[in-house]
Amino acid sequence: MHIAIVEDNIADRHQTERLLGREVDRRRTAEEGYYVDSFGSADAVLPCPTTYDIFFLDMQHTEPDGFQLMIQLMRRGASGYFVLMSSSIDYEKEFAHSRDQVPFPMQVRFLRKPILVKDLSAVLDELIPLTADKIKLVEVRGLAMDSTYYLLPDEICWASTKGSSTQIHTTRSGSESVLTSLTSVENAFDDVINFGHFMMTDLKTYLNMHHVRKIGFLSITMDDGTKIHVARDRIKVALLLQNQLQHDEHQHPTEE
Repeated sequence: MHIAIVEDNIADRHQTERLLGREVDRRRTAEEGYYVDSFGSADAVLPCPTTYDIFFLDMQHTEPDGFQLMIQLMRRGASGYFVLMSSSIDYEKEFAHSRDQVPFPMQVRFLRKPILVKDLSAVLDELIPLTADKIKLVEVRGLAMDSTYYLLPDEICWASTKGSSTQIHTTRSGSESVLTSLTSVENAFDDVINFGHFMMTDLKTYLNMHHVRKIGFLSITMDDGTKIHVARDRIKVALLLQNQLQHDEHQHPTEE
C-alpha cells in the first residue's frame, strides 16, 4: 500500500509523518507492506496521481489549497482515497459548498488538526480494507491536445460514432458528453468491455445497461431520454443481459 502526505507547512508535515509512521509500523505484516512518501508542494505530487492508495492533504499557504489539489489529482486519474486535514482551512465546509466540483466525492474523508491518534487510527481502519477494491477508472482522451478524462464506468451512459470520432455521453453535470479521439465505437468499447454491463447495439453505438430506462420492441430508451434504435436480435441480447444483471444483483445485493 502506498500513502502520500502532501503538506506545505513543514512542522505539520513532520508531525503527520511521525503519527502515520507509527500507525503503519503497527499494521505492517510480512504479507502487507506500507510505503509512505511525503511532499511539500503540489508540483511534486501532481505527476504521480495513480501511484497512491491514500492521500493525506493540507495545503495552507500555497495554491492550490488541499481541496483544489485533491480535485486536480482526481482529474488526472487518482483513484485512491483522500483525507483532507483541516487546520486554518475548514475543508469540510469547503467540500460542502463545492461538492459538485469533486469528481469522486465518495472517496473523501476528513481529519481535524491537531490530529489525534485515535482519529487517525479510525480513518485508516476504514480506508485500508477499501483500497483492496480501488475504483477502476476509464481513461478517455479528448480531441483537444492534453485533454484526458477519467470516468467511473457508471458515469458513462452510452457512446456513438460521430464522424471520425466517438462521442461518449456521461452522467456528469447534466449529461455532459465527451468527444474523443477514438475513430470507432469499437475501439471505445474495448475500454469498458471487461466491466460486464456494457453492450454494443451495432457497429456505431454501445450503451451501459445500468442506465437503460426501457427496452422496447425495436428501441432502447436511456436514463437521459435518448431513444436508440436497435435491431431485434440485439434487443434479445439486451434482455438477456438485463435479466442476468438483475439476477446477479439479487444474488449479491449492494450493501447500504
